[in-house]
Amino acid sequence: MTDSDDQSEQPRRSISAWLLLALAAATAIVCLVGVASLGWFLIAEHLQVLDPLGAFFAFAWRIALAAASSATVVGIYRRASWSRWAGLLVIFICAVWSVLRTDDPYPNQAQEAGAWLGRVVVIPLLCVWWAYAFAFSRKARAYFSTVAANAV
Repeated sequence: MTDSDDQSEQPRRSISAWLLLALAAATAIVCLVGVASLGWFLIAEHLQVLDPLGAFFAFAWRIALAAASSATVVGIYRRASWSRWAGLLVIFICAVWSVLRTDDPYPNQAQEAGAWLGRVVVIPLLCVWWAYAFAFSRKARAYFSTVAANAV
């Protein structure tokens, strides 16, 4: 059996996995840009930093989030079984952020009610559907249970 035969036997990556890969990759890129700009500020304007410990923690959490996002991307791409649960955590965080975030004021109550309905009902329901498609559907279970790919 050749390598091309091995790859044709493996289940294809679902759209929900591609979406999560894109989200995690974008998060990693945004965090790395934040790390670079904060690092540049700390190097160039170190005298203006009033709270060095706060600057350190701001820098550290951005690095940690970029590393976690990058590891999730690599894990999902390589079909690691742990990345299934990491992806569920990312989707859960998206749903919770949708519910807890604040909105700008709206010009009228109809727009405010529509935004509330979308934020509290529609987006969490879509996240539940996304979580099912990503981790619990038949295609997802086949994708993450590939033993040969997990041996890498």
